[in-house]
Formats: sequence, C-alpha cells, structure tokens
Amino acid sequence: MSITCYCYRCNIVDYSANAYFSLNNEDEQSIILQICEGILKAIQNEKFSTEISYNGSLMTHRQIQNIDQVENCIDREFNQLFRNNKLCKEVNRLPIGIWKIKFKWNDNDSLIERIIKILREWFNPFINYFQKIDVEKRNKGIEEDGLKLYLLNNLKNNLPGFDYLLEYSWKSYDDNNNSNEGDFVFASDSGIFVVVKAEWLNVRRRRKKSRNVSNNEDKIQILGHKDKISEKFVGKFIRVLGLKFTSNLDEDAAILEFVDNDEIIAKYFKGIYGHPHPKKRHESYNEYQALLRSYDDFEDSQATTSTQQVDDSSSEPATTSTLSDIAAAGYIFYQSLSRKFY
Repeated sequence: MSITCYCYRCNIVDYSANAYFSLNNEDEQSIILQICEGILKAIQNEKFSTEISYNGSLMTHRQIQNIDQVENCIDREFNQLFRNNKLCKEVNRLPIGIWKIKFKWNDNDSLIERIIKILREWFNPFINYFQKIDVEKRNKGIEEDGLKLYLLNNLKNNLPGFDYLLEYSWKSYDDNNNSNEGDFVFASDSGIFVVVKAEWLNVRRRRKKSRNVSNNEDKIQILGHKDKISEKFVGKFIRVLGLKFTSNLDEDAAILEFVDNDEIIAKYFKGIYGHPHPKKRHESYNEYQALLRSYDDFEDSQATTSTQQVDDSSSEPATTSTLSDIAAAGYIFYQSLSRKFY
C-alpha cells in the first residue's frame, strides 16, 4: 500500500493475538482501516472522494499478493454500501504499474454510520491497548473536583462511545478548586479519538475576555492538541476530533462545541452508542435559548419524526445547521464550534 501498514501487529509493540482475529488477516485489516480513515478524513474536509494505491506486489504480511485479492477484500467488506449505491469504487492501473482505487459518494449521512460500524469490527484488536492506558490513568488518582468528576461520570451522556481515558491535564485558579479547566483525550472502540478542552463557565467570566477572543484562543489550543495527539498515537487511531466542553456546575448542565467540521462525524455516535437524554435545558445561556429545545419537545419530536432523516444537505458545511435541526434527529448535544469561532 502507499503508506505504512495500518494493522494492529505493526502498530502495537506488545502484540498479542486477539480472539476475533486470526493471524492471517493483517493485510485485510490494513486495507479496510486505511479506506475508512480516508473516507472520514475526506468528510471532515468537506470532500466526497478518497483513494488508496497498491503497487501490485506482496503486501506487508504477504497475505495479499495481487490486485484481485485487494478488490475481493474490499468488495466483501463494503458490499452493502456498493449494492445500495452509497459508495462507488473505481480501479485504474497507471502506466508505472501502480493501481489507484478511488471511492466516491454523494451523501455523508448514509455513509458515516456504516463506516463507524465497520471500524468497530476491524479496530477491535486495539481495544486492549486502550483499556490498559485507561486503567493506568484512572488508578493514578484523579483529584476530586466538580468539573472533572462531572465530565468523567457523565461520559455516556455527553460523549457516548468515548470510553477510554488516554490523557488528561488540569489547572486550578483558586485554593478552593472552584475555578478550573483541563484537557482530556478519550478513545472509542472505532479508533476515533476526541480531544476535549473542559472549562467551568466561571473561568471564562473570570478571564474578562471577549467571547470572540476567548473562542479563537480555545480553537487554536484544541487544533494544536489534535496535532500533538495525532503524532503521539500515530498508527493507533483513525481520526481525532476536537471539542470544547463548557459546564455550569450550578445548573448541572454542559455545552459541547466541536471544532471545524468534526461534528458531522461525532453526531452519529449518539445513534450507534445510544440516545441518552439531556438532564435539563440550558436556560442560563442566553446565546443558546433560541437553539435549544426542552426535554418534552425533544420527546415529541422523536415520536413524530421516527422516520425523519437528518437534513440531507451534506455538501454544505455543518456550521449552517442549527442545533434544533440536529435535536430533531436525536443529536441534542452536538453543535459545531466553528459557529462561535469567527
């Protein structure tokens, strides 16, 4: 393949065979993970195509030897998407002997959920690695304070699917630990990471900065953290998302804001990993009053729109959608941070 092998054996030093995977499918795993990574990366960049290349020779683990075997592997795993015309494949041989396999699609909404489900199957061997890190981080002891405990104890509500804590750092601004912020990195069993900048609402008030200045600083920090995590865990993840998590502990409420176009992937985690309801309305945030719905309205919309799909304007940036649109489809917590970063 054109880049480093994506398989578990090549990227985890303390390799141990996983019960779900034999020792003769590393090349297949590499192909499938590479395709899924390319599709999600293209979606984040608001594109509708991606490609991989194959040089026509033996792959890393000598299990796949020619283009026919590459195509057979792809067709077996992505057959449902091909059959339903959700994904198209083009195979071309260049004069220099390199094969280009291009994938095209028109609708992100019908593709992302299936890709995440494929990843959950083929990324499975990496989970033991994440679990070990998660246990180590939590066993070291995490100082008890409201915001940190609120985030960790409500992962299934706020970030369903991101179960594994890989890193965290913390800052407190007073002796009573009442004003604090921190950075977290969580992993999912699909290989998608999320970098979280967590902040108590009062920290922003304490800074006495304009909303625009504060948001721009946050975006720069989150994007920088995404780059660092991508370098540190190279070969051990599929995509890294960026998130600002702002909590008002007085009201036991939180706002989740994704950077750039990361929301378009993150919102599908609700459907795949469950649909927990928000605890209460975010009435204290004046800037969100027009966008957020009450719990009862959310329940009614779910009952009357059980067959309704998310707005099928996938070619438009996610920043043009309102949170109420997303809530109607069951994604009440998700909205793009880029709507606030200008």
